[in-house]
Amino acid sequence: MKNDMKLTFKVAISILRVTLFITFLVGGIFYLEDIPIKVSLDVLITAIPTIVLYVIFRSYFKIAYYKRLKKIRTFTSIKQLPNTNDLIELEYQRILSDSLKKTADQVTELEASRRDIHDRYAIWMHNIKVPIAALQLMVENGGNIEGDKRYRMLVQINAIKSYLSEMLNLISLRNGNNDLKITKVDTNIIVRHILKRNSWMIISKNQSLQFSANLPILISDRRWLEIMLEQIIVNASKYTPNEKKIYIKSTSSKNIIIQDEGIGIDENDVKRIFETGFTGETGRDRIEATGLGLYLVGEIARKLGFSIDVASVKGQGTSFIIRQKVEE
Repeated sequence: MKNDMKLTFKVAISILRVTLFITFLVGGIFYLEDIPIKVSLDVLITAIPTIVLYVIFRSYFKIAYYKRLKKIRTFTSIKQLPNTNDLIELEYQRILSDSLKKTADQVTELEASRRDIHDRYAIWMHNIKVPIAALQLMVENGGNIEGDKRYRMLVQINAIKSYLSEMLNLISLRNGNNDLKITKVDTNIIVRHILKRNSWMIISKNQSLQFSANLPILISDRRWLEIMLEQIIVNASKYTPNEKKIYIKSTSSKNIIIQDEGIGIDENDVKRIFETGFTGETGRDRIEATGLGLYLVGEIARKLGFSIDVASVKGQGTSFIIRQKVEE
């Protein structure tokens, strides 16, 4: 409908321009040739309607052409083709029908293959958690392992568990919104849980954490909100050098600020950090960077109705401001 109105408007403008052009052209010629005004008007009255009718006629067929083209572009089923008794047309329809069926079968096959790979990854990642947990228990209880060596081994085991959780959360996220449970969430409590789980990382880097326990109570899904905040906090620790500071605070009843004194993000990369697989200049220098952590954050934020503003200065640090969108 909008396209038809635009085209009609363009036609009206074209008619007006043609009319003015002919009027000035004929008027100028007749003026120079000193032809009487009455003759000039007779010519204009005859010529202008003819040109106008031509423009309207041409525009009508142009509109009809685009409508037919639109129907062709949106064609998805053999049932949409017109009935015909023409043998050649019937043969074309048969070929097209076979092609559509083949395409539909390929799409179904690809979707089934994608689901199979998805399920295999999920099963493997769930199963691998058992030997990792067993390995952690053996290291923790290993009496013949030196204290410092034991601690370094536990740090690496926790890193593996962190990457594994990241992938499991990504798979779970792509399964849809069926697992959402909206409740009142005290973000102070979930941030404490996050810090306790990841204390090994902060302690191993001797980082200073300033957590002001004035975070808001939000209406959201507790599990996904915790996963989102954990990804940002872990990233802050990961990209903050030893003995530097990380801040977790709030300035309103709807926001949470996670700020660090880390290496920062390149100005050209800030707008792309939530893209899947994007690591940027910072990530290229780190072999463990996958570009999935912040992608997961962005997807969860959209799912829960949050906005995230990122400010960063290279070499000075990064600030994430997480806001819950409020319906007007």
